[in-house]
Amino acid sequence: MKRAFQLTALCGQLFFVPAAVAAPVRAVPAELVRSVDPIRTQLQQADLWPIQAVVLDMDGVTTPNSGALWTERGQEFLREVAPAWEEGDLRSIKWKSLPDVHRWISENRGARLSYEEYVRRREELAARIYGVLAQLEPSLRETRDVLKAGAVPVALASANTRFSVDSMLQRFQLDGVFDATASSDELPPEERDLGKSRTHLLAARRLGVPPNRSLAIEDTPDGVRAALKAGMAVAGFRNGFNEGEDLSAAHFQIRRLSDILPLFDRSEERGER
Repeated sequence: MKRAFQLTALCGQLFFVPAAVAAPVRAVPAELVRSVDPIRTQLQQADLWPIQAVVLDMDGVTTPNSGALWTERGQEFLREVAPAWEEGDLRSIKWKSLPDVHRWISENRGARLSYEEYVRRREELAARIYGVLAQLEPSLRETRDVLKAGAVPVALASANTRFSVDSMLQRFQLDGVFDATASSDELPPEERDLGKSRTHLLAARRLGVPPNRSLAIEDTPDGVRAALKAGMAVAGFRNGFNEGEDLSAAHFQIRRLSDILPLFDRSEERGER
């Protein structure tokens, strides 16, 4: 896949200077806290404030390069198993469950392998992507530590499978880092093809936090739209692979997960500054 590195004018961007973060949330430098006031006002007006939880996407956010890896390696895999696969076919299988993807490529693109074989080979690919090639977002752990100190729970919501989620968690030893996780194949069958917003909602339910008090972090236009559809505040995440993507529908944009931390400094609201 060709990586789009074209620099674009980013509407409503919020690119904080990453902070050296100590445990208490209120330790974020004052100049950064002041810079988020317009974002707070925007979220207040939309009934999306205060934010009480964070919901992270996996591919492209928690592991910034894995979305690009799936686009490249996933298409290679599909070309191998479906001889008539065409370049634009990803649009036709987006949000489909694994059984429905297998059915679609069998009926439309000449795939001849059984469903069990399809799943086995896809899991082999997932194991390689998350076990070898994926990279963890550098500020994830420090961000989680600060949020935990402020009693802000964090969930992982992925349109990928539970196998992929578990592979990523195991590779990076993230047991206990997330307060909840949700994958697309954990949704009820009738919801699995209804878009990623259902996974966002499942993650929020598992956290016990209303969607309109949750901040979703997404790296694609589809992911941003899904989180908005779920009723969440949304940060667009620039991961180095998506500079050409239009994330302007997000409420603001970031380049590191730690860039969200000034939003959780409540000292001004308590009159401590």
